[in-house]
Amino acid sequence: MRQYLLAACATLMATPVVSHPHIFIESGVQVHFDDQGQMTSLTMKWTYDELFSLVILEDRGMDTDYDGVLTEDERTTLAGFDMDDWPEWYDGDLYVMLDGQKLLMAAPRDYDLHLVDGKLITTHTRDLVAPVDPAADNIVVQIYDEGFYTAYEITEETILHNAPATCTAVTYGADLTAAQLEVKAAMAELNADQTLEEMGFPKVGAAFSDEVRISC
Repeated sequence: MRQYLLAACATLMATPVVSHPHIFIESGVQVHFDDQGQMTSLTMKWTYDELFSLVILEDRGMDTDYDGVLTEDERTTLAGFDMDDWPEWYDGDLYVMLDGQKLLMAAPRDYDLHLVDGKLITTHTRDLVAPVDPAADNIVVQIYDEGFYTAYEITEETILHNAPATCTAVTYGADLTAAQLEVKAAMAELNADQTLEEMGFPKVGAAFSDEVRISC
């Protein structure tokens, strides 16, 4: 399997980039509350697709014996690879909304990483800059890349830690039909005299985003 994926990776790298997405991540969300019932932080779990995981392992020189098991040193060294060099404007593809307003979050902390069945699984925690009263309004959590280079799907049930007993979290899938129509409309507006690389892929990631709605 490892050799097959390496060959597939080489083929992809030799092919012009004309479509999105290229990286696929299955996501899980855990939401943390303090003793006053305020929402304080979120822990994200990202399970990367097998091909991208292979690229990272090869690029970083990890799992050189191809046994699918990372040593503790390898695991520690690789943890946080997806947190490196975030520019100040980058939000980590995490959007937490309260009454339509985006909540500010601190930089990621508490990185962890494991390799399971050929897939890299990473976790990290983001603190809210200010705790939020979840009873004030519904809270919406979305994970998406605006440019849709990376596709996220929330595949795990959201876990609420220390939440008030009345709180619930429900995941709603994206309307993929509407999202595809949005892509089609955006692509139709591209300048025919420029390539997609020159114009940049339309910022349609939000249209493909699942969302978790938290209410208390």
